[in-house]
Amino acid sequence: EKNLELLKRSHRAGIRGIFTSLIIPEENFEEGKECFFRLLSWACAHEMEVCADVSPRAVEKLKLSRIEELYGLGIRCLRLDAGFTDGEMAELSKKHPVMINASCIGQKQLLLLREKGMCFENVTGCHNYYPKPHTGLGEVFYRRQNELFHRFGIRIITFIPGDRQKRGPLGEGLPTLEFFRRKPLGYNAAWVYLNREEHDAVYIGDPDFSEEAEEYAALLSRDCLPLPARIQDERYAGLFRGRRLHFRPDRGEDTLRVQESRIRKEFQTNPEPAAPAELKRGDIVVSNKNYGRYCNEVEILLRDLPADGRYNVIGRVEEVYISLLDLLDGDLEFEFICKE
Repeated sequence: EKNLELLKRSHRAGIRGIFTSLIIPEENFEEGKECFFRLLSWACAHEMEVCADVSPRAVEKLKLSRIEELYGLGIRCLRLDAGFTDGEMAELSKKHPVMINASCIGQKQLLLLREKGMCFENVTGCHNYYPKPHTGLGEVFYRRQNELFHRFGIRIITFIPGDRQKRGPLGEGLPTLEFFRRKPLGYNAAWVYLNREEHDAVYIGDPDFSEEAEEYAALLSRDCLPLPARIQDERYAGLFRGRRLHFRPDRGEDTLRVQESRIRKEFQTNPEPAAPAELKRGDIVVSNKNYGRYCNEVEILLRDLPADGRYNVIGRVEEVYISLLDLLDGDLEFEFICKE
């Protein structure tokens, strides 16, 4: 029941892909087979695509005669783990969607797979997740692998860890990139979204996630970036909650300017000047009456600035998210997630 409820929550959040493994050494498939097929049936009925990590031993373990039989059970795609020959992978790709290991396969093997007749249109590159701390990929290698796979026309999928129950036996999260392990799920999801030219989809590797993460996933599935912030001015907290906003397309050197704050009537609060304060990268500021025609404009600071009596500080982006400011494009749709 717990797993079914998680599927329902995922569906509500706009998540349409499920990844499962049929080769985890600690798992006894026979004990959980009935539950697995019940969940698979529910997922298929609700148009959620299920991908399964398999090895040649999975055929024997599941008492199948051929690996292709898994497709007939409702599994949309198979991630082919170690043990399959290049010929077997190529042959399977001619009739079915398959995933290959984007973390371990290099250019030489991709060329061999092409020689074997692999149908790259049916192939997705799925990175590994790394349960053991300090073993996840570095960003430079990750980007190099993605570039290689994209040159062959292969889509890329990556993993970020969950933020609630972590998969055993280590319980240290299941990230592709090692730095994901040290960041909150919201940050990782935003990073993946803002670097979406690198990859085509993302899985939450661990078996559970929080209600907050569900809210973030729902926004991102609708192309709206959640940006957690502490808003100290209650007037603006009320204006920001649940409201989609946009940055101006002409990204500034020092600030990101919120388009709606100059043109929407509800933002015309005409704030009185406050005592000048230090202006720090990540601060959310509003231009007060001292700024004349620019009064009411809301901005996020991209760097520290000298104290300026024309600005009132009304809040601050949460510290862990400030590094994302360098990735924000002009004309991006976002929503402040107002923290207490």
